[in-house]
Amino acid sequence: MSPPSPQALRLLRLLAARAGQFVPRRELWRDLWADEHTRDGRLARGTNPDVLDRRLRLLVLELRRALGTLGSQVASAVENRRGDEDEGGYRLALPPDQVQVA
Repeated sequence: MSPPSPQALRLLRLLAARAGQFVPRRELWRDLWADEHTRDGRLARGTNPDVLDRRLRLLVLELRRALGTLGSQVASAVENRRGDEDEGGYRLALPPDQVQVA
């Protein structure tokens, strides 16, 4: 199994900074792909949110694979609760000190 990419490790750090808390996917997009956003945090013209969402899902998958049996607990998807598609996100379900990348 190969180690996670620098971008996947960055995602892990972002989730670990708020362990146990819901992190909205739009916030993760902004932190992971700042060049795709304007200064005020909105998506830049021509940026497709579906593409960013797909990239984020691939990073989560990469993290889960790298973390083995703990993977599903580390980056657990949080469903939107209000029916607003922008409210989905992820959370770190384990204390950060229990996470070891294989």
